[in-house]
Amino acid sequence: MNIVKNILRYFLISCLFLLSFFDVAYSHQLDEQDTGAPAKQRIYLAKSILSYGVDTTFCSEYKISAALNLAMLVTEKYELISNEEISEVIQELPEKYTAFDIAKNLEADGILVVKVEQLRNLLRAEISRINPESPENVITGEGYAMLHYFTDDEHRAIYDPSLLLALQRAFAVVESDSVLFEKQNAKPAPLLAICGIEFQKGENSEKWEFFTDELIRSYEMTETIFEIIGNSPDWVVLDIETRDHLYSLYNLYGVENNIRPAVSELAALSNFGVKKYITGQIIERSQSNDLEINLFLNEIQFAQVVTCNKVSEITTETDTKKILEILKELTKKMMFENN
Repeated sequence: MNIVKNILRYFLISCLFLLSFFDVAYSHQLDEQDTGAPAKQRIYLAKSILSYGVDTTFCSEYKISAALNLAMLVTEKYELISNEEISEVIQELPEKYTAFDIAKNLEADGILVVKVEQLRNLLRAEISRINPESPENVITGEGYAMLHYFTDDEHRAIYDPSLLLALQRAFAVVESDSVLFEKQNAKPAPLLAICGIEFQKGENSEKWEFFTDELIRSYEMTETIFEIIGNSPDWVVLDIETRDHLYSLYNLYGVENNIRPAVSELAALSNFGVKKYITGQIIERSQSNDLEINLFLNEIQFAQVVTCNKVSEITTETDTKKILEILKELTKKMMFENN
């Protein structure tokens, strides 16, 4: 029964996902008929590479091709050359041929090589566009998307929506056009990590329930921040599982959420391409008998850290749930209002 439910769930997600794009594509076709839009650039997908971490049972070269086709279908500038047309051209070529021979006979405007890899719940797409007339002219872009849908039984990723988004972001970077997929609410977005929140106890810390178990409370704080910004189109926010897996690749284990990130953690993030991160403080102020909550949006710039934004609030609340509500509002203020 669970298998049937998972199949239906996967089918419905895929159908809704496809229908939304075909609706937009149809509207673009009507626009072209009405306005006589210029011919689209013909793009030849020469190679797709499924790399590190990708579950090839659920993600295939065919899915990459289908996602790219959908992505280009909704633009007024590009079209992906069909496999049928490619096969017809190959049949007419000599026994030995190259991707450039195929591209020339297809009259392609660009050749694409696509690489997809997965780090826990993060999907990374890298697209290289090669000029068929000058092979040394290569432009590469990368795009990221978090995986949000999983099968109930084995917790295996359902790739379709995230794969499309990562490819859209990568292709927009390649084309230097950040609004290429604006109507689909897809644009290039930087990686963002949520790091540890520093706890500073005072003389009366036993008064505050929040200080009774720092490890649990700090984890709740990082999860609360992720809940607010995890689906923002402006950022690709690493969940805690993905962040910790990234740390493990640099032999950093057991990283705690109740202290601010160490230099080694920031180096690992920076090496992976994460340049911005959120951290904070919760300070028990004994003299004024209150709590100070600070959140920071920091950027790693070479060998130093620069604070891009900071929000703060003083509270006398002792209830954990109310303190987490304050944290939610501070996160919204820092990331959506003041940023």
